[in-house]
Amino acid sequence: MNRHEVVMEATGIRKSLGGTIVLRDANLEVRNGEVHGLIGPNGSGKTTLVNVVTGLWRPDAGKVTIGGVDVTDMSPERIASGGPSKSRGSTAG
Repeated sequence: MNRHEVVMEATGIRKSLGGTIVLRDANLEVRNGEVHGLIGPNGSGKTTLVNVVTGLWRPDAGKVTIGGVDVTDMSPERIASGGPSKSRGSTAG
């Protein structure tokens, strides 16, 4: 794996809860070897972003990829069990 390879990317994430927009066009890119932290005041959307990235909640808009594989609609169990890596390189036909 390339040291600078993007391993997780969330782009254009939008999520509303109870009619309130919690995330609007949120973006996060994590490259191999990097460590990130989410900081902000209570209610700023930190937990919501983590819940969307891990598959616990579906975004209203946007896309999450892990290892270049779209995991936006995958369950947390599939993501955690290596679902993205298992589907990598598989082709139909």
